[in-house]
Amino acid sequence: MFESDNEYQQKAISKCMNELMSFFKEPLELVRKLFERIPSLDGHLQVGQSYLLAGLLKGIGTNEMLTYLNRLLEGYENAKTVQEKKGRLFMLKALLDNFGRILEPRILQLMRVIIFFMSDSN
Repeated sequence: MFESDNEYQQKAISKCMNELMSFFKEPLELVRKLFERIPSLDGHLQVGQSYLLAGLLKGIGTNEMLTYLNRLLEGYENAKTVQEKKGRLFMLKALLDNFGRILEPRILQLMRVIIFFMSDSN
C-alpha cells in the first residue's frame, strides 16, 4: 500500500496509523530500518515509505518522532547523492504533513535544512 505512487492514498493511510499500530510486531525496529533505507530508494517508493515512517512515528509517540527528527536534522549535510537528498526531504515533508503544529517550535531548524537543499545545484 505504501509502494503505490498515489500520494493522496499514502497520506490518508499514514494519518490512520495510530489505529493500525497493533498490527505491527516491532514498530520501533521497522522505523529504524525505514529511516536507514529511505534515502537509497527510488522516486515514489521514497515518498510512500516516508509516509509510512511518519505514520508509524505518530503511532509510537512524539518523543520517538523528535529523536528521528533530530537525526534527520543532524545528518542532512552528509547526504551526497541527489537520491539521498530527495529521500531526506520526503521524510521531512511526511513528518510535517503528519505532525504539523507540533513541529512549529523547530521551524528555524527545518528552514535551514530546506534552504540548504534548495540552494544545492544538484
